[in-house]
Amino acid sequence: MRRLLYSISVFLFITSCGSLLADPEPVYETAIRHYIGNWPTLPDRLILSVEGEDPPETLLSRLDDLDTRLLDRDASSSLDFSDMEPGSYRELSVRNVRWRGTNRVLLEVSSGSTSPGGHTDAHGVEYLLQKKDGEWVVVEEGVEWMT
Repeated sequence: MRRLLYSISVFLFITSCGSLLADPEPVYETAIRHYIGNWPTLPDRLILSVEGEDPPETLLSRLDDLDTRLLDRDASSSLDFSDMEPGSYRELSVRNVRWRGTNRVLLEVSSGSTSPGGHTDAHGVEYLLQKKDGEWVVVEEGVEWMT
Protein backbone atom coordinates (compact mmCIF):
# COMPACT_ATOMS: atom_id res chain seq x y z
CA MET A 1 0.00 0.00 0.00
CA ARG A 2 2.85 2.37 0.85
CA ARG A 3 4.48 1.73 -2.52
CA LEU A 4 1.23 2.46 -4.30
CA LEU A 5 0.74 5.72 -2.42
CA TYR A 6 4.38 6.65 -3.02
CA SER A 7 4.05 5.86 -6.75
CA ILE A 8 0.88 7.93 -7.02
CA SER A 9 2.55 10.83 -5.20
CA VAL A 10 5.58 10.73 -7.50
CA PHE A 11 3.34 10.56 -10.58
CA LEU A 12 1.25 13.54 -9.43
CA PHE A 13 4.37 15.54 -8.63
CA ILE A 14 5.94 14.83 -12.04
CA THR A 15 2.80 15.64 -14.01
CA SER A 16 2.25 18.88 -12.10
CA CYS A 17 5.86 19.97 -12.65
CA GLY A 18 6.08 19.52 -16.40
CA SER A 19 7.85 22.86 -16.80
CA LEU A 20 10.71 21.49 -14.73
CA LEU A 21 11.04 18.44 -16.95
CA ALA A 22 10.54 19.80 -20.48
CA ASP A 23 12.54 22.26 -22.57
CA PRO A 24 10.10 25.11 -23.32
CA GLU A 25 11.88 26.52 -26.39
CA PRO A 26 10.56 23.96 -28.90
CA VAL A 27 7.07 24.72 -27.53
CA TYR A 28 7.56 28.47 -28.04
CA GLU A 29 8.97 27.92 -31.52
CA THR A 30 6.08 25.67 -32.59
CA ALA A 31 3.47 28.10 -31.27
CA ILE A 32 5.11 31.11 -32.93
CA ARG A 33 5.51 29.36 -36.29
CA HIS A 34 1.90 28.16 -36.16
CA TYR A 35 0.63 31.62 -35.25
CA ILE A 36 2.43 33.50 -38.03
CA GLY A 37 1.86 30.70 -40.54
CA ASN A 38 -1.41 32.29 -41.66
CA TRP A 39 -0.02 35.77 -42.17
CA PRO A 40 0.13 36.77 -45.86
CA THR A 41 3.48 38.50 -45.29
CA LEU A 42 5.77 39.00 -42.35
CA PRO A 43 6.53 42.52 -41.13
CA ASP A 44 10.03 43.95 -41.58
CA ARG A 45 10.60 43.62 -37.86
CA LEU A 46 9.12 41.17 -35.38
CA ILE A 47 9.62 42.06 -31.72
CA LEU A 48 9.39 38.96 -29.53
CA SER A 49 8.76 38.48 -25.84
CA VAL A 50 8.16 35.41 -23.70
CA GLU A 51 6.22 35.89 -20.47
CA GLY A 52 6.89 39.65 -20.73
CA GLU A 53 10.65 39.18 -20.92
CA ASP A 54 13.19 39.11 -23.74
CA PRO A 55 13.24 35.68 -25.40
CA PRO A 56 16.33 33.52 -24.94
CA GLU A 57 18.97 34.04 -27.65
CA THR A 58 18.66 30.36 -28.49
CA LEU A 59 14.97 30.86 -29.34
CA LEU A 60 15.85 33.76 -31.64
CA SER A 61 18.41 31.46 -33.30
CA ARG A 62 15.78 28.74 -33.76
CA LEU A 63 13.59 31.27 -35.61
CA ASP A 64 16.44 32.76 -37.61
CA ASP A 65 15.15 31.30 -40.90
CA LEU A 66 12.02 33.49 -40.83
CA ASP A 67 11.96 36.18 -43.49
CA THR A 68 11.94 39.06 -41.00
CA ARG A 69 14.30 40.82 -38.62
CA LEU A 70 13.80 39.36 -35.14
CA LEU A 71 14.29 41.67 -32.20
CA ASP A 72 13.90 41.27 -28.50
CA ARG A 73 12.16 43.97 -26.46
CA ASP A 74 15.45 45.40 -25.26
CA ALA A 75 16.85 45.80 -28.80
CA SER A 76 13.61 47.38 -29.99
CA SER A 77 13.72 50.11 -27.33
CA SER A 78 16.12 52.14 -29.46
CA LEU A 79 13.80 52.17 -32.50
CA ASP A 80 11.78 55.25 -33.46
CA PHE A 81 8.34 53.85 -34.22
CA SER A 82 6.77 57.23 -34.99
CA ASP A 83 8.03 57.33 -38.58
CA MET A 84 7.64 53.63 -39.45
CA GLU A 85 5.22 52.56 -42.14
CA PRO A 86 2.11 50.70 -40.99
CA GLY A 87 2.78 46.98 -40.97
CA SER A 88 6.56 47.39 -40.89
CA TYR A 89 6.78 45.96 -37.37
CA ARG A 90 4.69 43.81 -35.08
CA GLU A 91 5.13 42.80 -31.46
CA LEU A 92 4.56 39.12 -30.76
CA SER A 93 4.24 37.63 -27.30
CA VAL A 94 4.04 34.12 -25.86
CA ARG A 95 2.59 34.09 -22.36
CA ASN A 96 0.52 32.29 -19.76
CA VAL A 97 2.33 29.02 -20.37
CA ARG A 98 0.59 26.28 -18.37
CA TRP A 99 2.14 22.83 -18.47
CA ARG A 100 -0.14 19.80 -18.35
CA GLY A 101 2.46 17.18 -17.53
CA THR A 102 5.54 16.73 -19.69
CA ASN A 103 3.85 16.34 -23.07
CA ARG A 104 0.99 18.88 -23.10
CA VAL A 105 1.03 22.62 -22.68
CA LEU A 106 -1.54 25.41 -22.93
CA LEU A 107 -0.36 28.91 -23.83
CA GLU A 108 -1.34 32.22 -25.46
CA VAL A 109 0.25 33.85 -28.46
CA SER A 110 -0.67 37.43 -29.30
CA SER A 111 0.54 40.22 -31.53
CA GLY A 112 -0.09 43.89 -32.06
CA SER A 113 1.18 47.07 -33.62
CA THR A 114 0.49 50.78 -33.60
CA SER A 115 0.32 52.84 -36.77
CA PRO A 116 1.88 56.34 -36.97
CA GLY A 117 -1.63 57.78 -36.60
CA GLY A 118 -1.99 56.06 -33.25
CA HIS A 119 -4.35 53.26 -34.33
CA THR A 120 -3.59 50.05 -32.43
CA ASP A 121 -4.55 46.59 -33.56
CA ALA A 122 -4.04 43.39 -31.63
CA HIS A 123 -4.89 39.72 -31.95
CA GLY A 124 -4.36 36.67 -29.79
CA VAL A 125 -5.22 33.01 -29.53
CA GLU A 126 -4.85 30.22 -27.01
CA TYR A 127 -3.19 26.99 -28.17
CA LEU A 128 -2.98 23.52 -26.74
CA LEU A 129 0.22 21.79 -27.84
CA GLN A 130 1.08 18.15 -27.45
CA LYS A 131 4.26 16.21 -28.03
CA LYS A 132 3.69 13.58 -30.73
CA ASP A 133 6.48 11.36 -32.04
CA GLY A 134 9.04 13.62 -30.35
CA GLU A 135 7.72 16.85 -31.95
CA TRP A 136 5.48 19.55 -30.53
CA VAL A 137 2.28 20.17 -32.52
CA VAL A 138 -0.72 22.43 -32.04
CA VAL A 139 -3.63 20.07 -31.39
CA GLU A 140 -6.28 22.63 -30.50
CA GLU A 141 -6.95 26.33 -30.93
CA GLY A 142 -8.97 27.86 -28.14
CA VAL A 143 -10.16 31.34 -27.31
CA GLU A 144 -9.32 33.90 -29.99
CA TRP A 145 -9.63 37.66 -29.63
CA MET A 146 -8.88 40.81 -31.64
CA THR A 147 -9.16 44.57 -31.29
